[in-house]
Amino acid sequence: REERECRSVEYVDSVEDAVEYLQNTTGTIFISTGSKELKKFTVLKEFSNRVYARVLPSAKVIEECGSYGLSGKHILAMQGPFSKEMNLAQFRHTHAEFLVTKSSGEAGGYTEKIEAAQELGMKIIVIGRKKEDEGFSVQQLVEVLSKKMQLSPKRKVTLLGVGMGHGTLTQEAILALQQADVIIGAKRVVDAVASFGKESYIAYKPQEILDFLQKNPQYNQIVLAFSGDTGFFSGAKKMLLALDTSFEVHVLAGISSLSYFAAKIGISWEDAFITSLHGKKENISLYVHQHEKCFVLLGGGEDVHTICNQLIATGLGNAYITVGEHLSYPEEKIVTGSARELLQEEFSGFGVAMIFAPKQKHLYSMGIPDEKFIRKSVPMTKREVRTISLSYLELQERDIVYDIGAGTGSVSVEAGLCCPKGKVFAIERKEEALDLIRQNIQAFGAWNVEVIQGEAPKVLEELPSPDKVFIGGSGGNLKEILACVLEKNPHALVVLNVIALQTLSEALQAFQELGMVEEEYTQVMISKAEKAGRYHLMKAQNPIYILKGKGGGSVALP
Repeated sequence: REERECRSVEYVDSVEDAVEYLQNTTGTIFISTGSKELKKFTVLKEFSNRVYARVLPSAKVIEECGSYGLSGKHILAMQGPFSKEMNLAQFRHTHAEFLVTKSSGEAGGYTEKIEAAQELGMKIIVIGRKKEDEGFSVQQLVEVLSKKMQLSPKRKVTLLGVGMGHGTLTQEAILALQQADVIIGAKRVVDAVASFGKESYIAYKPQEILDFLQKNPQYNQIVLAFSGDTGFFSGAKKMLLALDTSFEVHVLAGISSLSYFAAKIGISWEDAFITSLHGKKENISLYVHQHEKCFVLLGGGEDVHTICNQLIATGLGNAYITVGEHLSYPEEKIVTGSARELLQEEFSGFGVAMIFAPKQKHLYSMGIPDEKFIRKSVPMTKREVRTISLSYLELQERDIVYDIGAGTGSVSVEAGLCCPKGKVFAIERKEEALDLIRQNIQAFGAWNVEVIQGEAPKVLEELPSPDKVFIGGSGGNLKEILACVLEKNPHALVVLNVIALQTLSEALQAFQELGMVEEEYTQVMISKAEKAGRYHLMKAQNPIYILKGKGGGSVALP
């Protein structure tokens, strides 16, 4: 093949040299160098009859070709790339004897043109000197072998964290961006890496990105750019799930806002509680009551004032907050002050905050001592029974919980502390108990507990569906309460405390009729020592029945 190519290919340095070579020839010429150089060929004798030009299909280009004297049938306005078969068909149709082309390499369809022209015995004029023994790059070898062997190599997709956006790229990230064919991401992120001069596409939704990749198979080195770190509240998580095995996927970490900000203000962050307000609302004051240091990804400028108001309302107005905005950029702003002081500041855009709680009272785990609650004469679920009952509820941090017949709110408070990202509704009908519940909420900082005044099941109708329900008092409406709960959530987990045998009988019957499953029935008898002179005597408390059951998925209303 090398010997044959030497006979049929003439290499020249420039378009002018190609024109000079063709001056002393006869026969049809097929020019595939584009419209920009076409004017130089007009000096050839019989130009308008001898020359066929393959150009881009734009009105301006076609008009330009016509101005040089080419008629419509001598203008092949088409968008490449062209296969060998397409080249053969066009060369035969034009009866071409000469091919003029540039040495554009594999990516420009050069090989297909050369092979087609050689098969027809055409003379080939290549503008650009023959490259001796340069070999192939790895990417060129992949392209050539894939084409010859009809293989489909995987396209490389790199999920990349750009850090804060200004001067915080890692060396790995810089290399990936330099090698990229295209960079895809949200506008702010793509703008941050615009200096690499790569093609880009603005998109951040996984399906939108996948649609773009499917429609643009020419991109083989793809970078999906994300702000901060790919593993820290990043869209990379959903994107990883969306990419299938047809892609070769790599993930590169970036500098997170947390690590950058902590270094900037000179603190460690491994002991910080971490949460985000992007696209959601949280009662940050609850976390501040439970943790000495809280890091918050802010969702907008108003979030700072919202947090300050929450802290003030829950007795933490003196908590100190450090807010950072436009991190790493020239307009970077870092402000520190108490919750009350920062209410006077203006904030804009997205940012972060580190909240430092004032020294807290002792934070109890499950089983708060009875004497720590404000009680007066209102009945209260005692510590030991409360602890067992809460363990049966199997509370998760985001659960929605009903405490029906809340009394002093001891169960509500502990449930609230166990479900920091959830919500507890303390439902109580007695007026004298309502104020005690509120006092206990404030005493323990259980700010995710909401007091609901009224009688169940009527007041339950407007509440969100519960995950877990504790019933300490039913007011004679036990079956109706259970039916209402299961109508709202057929799989709700319910725990009851019962003292009277009549109520126990009623509860067992209701469990059976309403199709409760996974039932557990436990009797708890607690005796506690009391001092009598120099002796300690055990004093028994009333036996308590603890009933646990879960909705079976369907409810027969009473």
